[in-house]
Amino acid sequence: MGAPSAPFSNLKQTEEYLQALKNNRISFHSGVESVSSSEKLVFLSDGAGLQVDAIICCTGYKGTVDYLDDEIHRDIFRTISVTDKKGEIRKLKWIKLYKQLVYPKDHTLCCLGMFTSIGNESSVGEMQARWITALWKDELKTTRPSTVEMEAECERVRKKLLKIRPPVTEFVRYVHYMDNFASELGCMPQINVLEMLANPFKWRLLYALLFGPVVPVQYRINGQDKLDNAESLLLSQL
Repeated sequence: MGAPSAPFSNLKQTEEYLQALKNNRISFHSGVESVSSSEKLVFLSDGAGLQVDAIICCTGYKGTVDYLDDEIHRDIFRTISVTDKKGEIRKLKWIKLYKQLVYPKDHTLCCLGMFTSIGNESSVGEMQARWITALWKDELKTTRPSTVEMEAECERVRKKLLKIRPPVTEFVRYVHYMDNFASELGCMPQINVLEMLANPFKWRLLYALLFGPVVPVQYRINGQDKLDNAESLLLSQL
């Protein structure tokens, strides 16, 4: 018997979660109406009652910045209409930010974390912070993007979304996104395969860089914000 159908959420689906779902240790119910702490009962909106040992409140958060001026808020948080394969029109929420980070009309306004990457948000958030700091300090190794260039890139992304019609517009490809920032920061790991193969002490490092997980510390081996112990930290994760 297969796993029951699960409602959509941004829950990171670990192997343990999927196994528990398959074994019917996880079940889905309607919303909570009220709670009786004395009887350890949760009353649901459909009238049913459940006896529970604990309640964990996963409230989530809204990916918005309502405190901004209304005009700026509307300019960043947009809705675009796309036609799906059935010919039906649906609305997609789109955040108009350069690299999903910088407001093109004011480069001092940045929104970190406005993306999803299937479990690597903290790693990407650190790289975003490094990149935007370098932008503000004019320390990028590439030419500083102008407002016109940022607007053009946002328009390119908008047209791409209209074409591919993704279910989630905030998704980023983790490795590609990290490498893109690292290239502009000048902190991409330098991999000279022949030179590293000639040095047995570099074999494990070469393996880690080519076949190991992509982790933030590998972008600290050289270049900006370099750490002296970055190589040993990377090897410790193998």
